[in-house]
Amino acid sequence: MTGRTNDARAKRLRARLRAQGLPCYLCGSDIDYDAHHHDPLSFQVDHKWQVANGGPEFDADNIAPSHRACNRTRSDTIDQIAIGAAASYGHTLTPRTATGKRGCATEGPCANCNGAQHNPQPGVTFITHRNWWDKPPNPDMPAAAMAQFGPNS
Repeated sequence: MTGRTNDARAKRLRARLRAQGLPCYLCGSDIDYDAHHHDPLSFQVDHKWQVANGGPEFDADNIAPSHRACNRTRSDTIDQIAIGAAASYGHTLTPRTATGKRGCATEGPCANCNGAQHNPQPGVTFITHRNWWDKPPNPDMPAAAMAQFGPNS
């Protein structure tokens, strides 16, 4: 993710877009503007030419209303919408699918990420092999506190 901030310009653009009450520009269905922001049918601002791909963040011509689910599905895919939006700014984009946070489009061990697992299991955010119980005990820790770690501590 980029280091974007939730500043006044973004809030003004979001408020202006929300006030229009338009349907999702990606699927054409109505948006539930009163839904909680985690709801898949809630309102989100979508950048036609995604900021992650070099698009302008605060330009009203580069934003449109979308469902949260539609916006997340589209992600940073360079599709016809992004290509058309970039062309209106004088830039040329090449189509490609979404790459994810690290620029990788792979499942399982990834050579680009030192063998990290991308989406190893549903509901698992990351896998680590570090364990607090593998650390040597602190000799300054009182015996009563060490007892909580088991008889071998």
